Amino acid sequence: MKTGYYIQREDKEDLILSPFMNPQEAPKWEMLEKVQWISSGMVEANQIKELDNIAYLQIEKGVNLESQEEKYYSRLFMSAGVFIVVYFVMSFAIRDPIPILDELGLASIATWGTWRYLKKRNNQGEMSLKKKLELKSRISEASSEISPFVGTVENYLDNLRSVNSLTLSDMIIKCHGRDLEPLGEIPDRQFTDMVDYTLKVKFPKLYYKKDQIKEARRDADENVRLSAYLVNLGQNKNQDLALLALSIICEETIINN
Repeated sequence: MKTGYYIQREDKEDLILSPFMNPQEAPKWEMLEKVQWISSGMVEANQIKELDNIAYLQIEKGVNLESQEEKYYSRLFMSAGVFIVVYFVMSFAIRDPIPILDELGLASIATWGTWRYLKKRNNQGEMSLKKKLELKSRISEASSEISPFVGTVENYLDNLRSVNSLTLSDMIIKCHGRDLEPLGEIPDRQFTDMVDYTLKVKFPKLYYKKDQIKEARRDADENVRLSAYLVNLGQNKNQDLALLALSIICEETIINN
């Protein structure tokens, strides 16, 4: 069973943790595996449609990437072959005062066109198409479940919303005697991985500080400079310190359990 989470937020866009959000995992997606969405309450029809549409786009991206990676070397060799053939044919067919330039230009165009054609053909291949349709069917048939855990996460993020960036930065770094509140039991590692991936994709500046933050939280010497860096980022409404805090506390909970 593949599980996705729908987490509603007051001040930020809702957090949609889809089991298809990471395209690198596409080879592991089983076509007949059922899907369920977990939320804190009843999900309205327009929200379900939004979940479905997001998952559909992620499936397209993931399966296309999987197909492209499988056929990469064959596309590379065929494109290279086209370049060589066109180059030498045009070398004999065209006589111009500036040799090589015309041949290189035409060969490059032919190579680019071949690469694009093969890439599109691979994306529309029989197995790719079947996998996309099967996975989209699983999304259309997905079940919904209400879980107190999602409500706990929503409350956790909502509580952090009321904390100013200065205090929250200290809590994240474990500085000046401040620390993050425990979250409680987490259902599985997959939830933590999806939160982490969301942070990586949407807020890379925060994500790539995680290793330093984890080290700072273990260190007896308080890293005031790192806290100041987070305070500065926290002034930008496009950043999300609360999501960073959730990612940190989820990972610590998994490790400690």
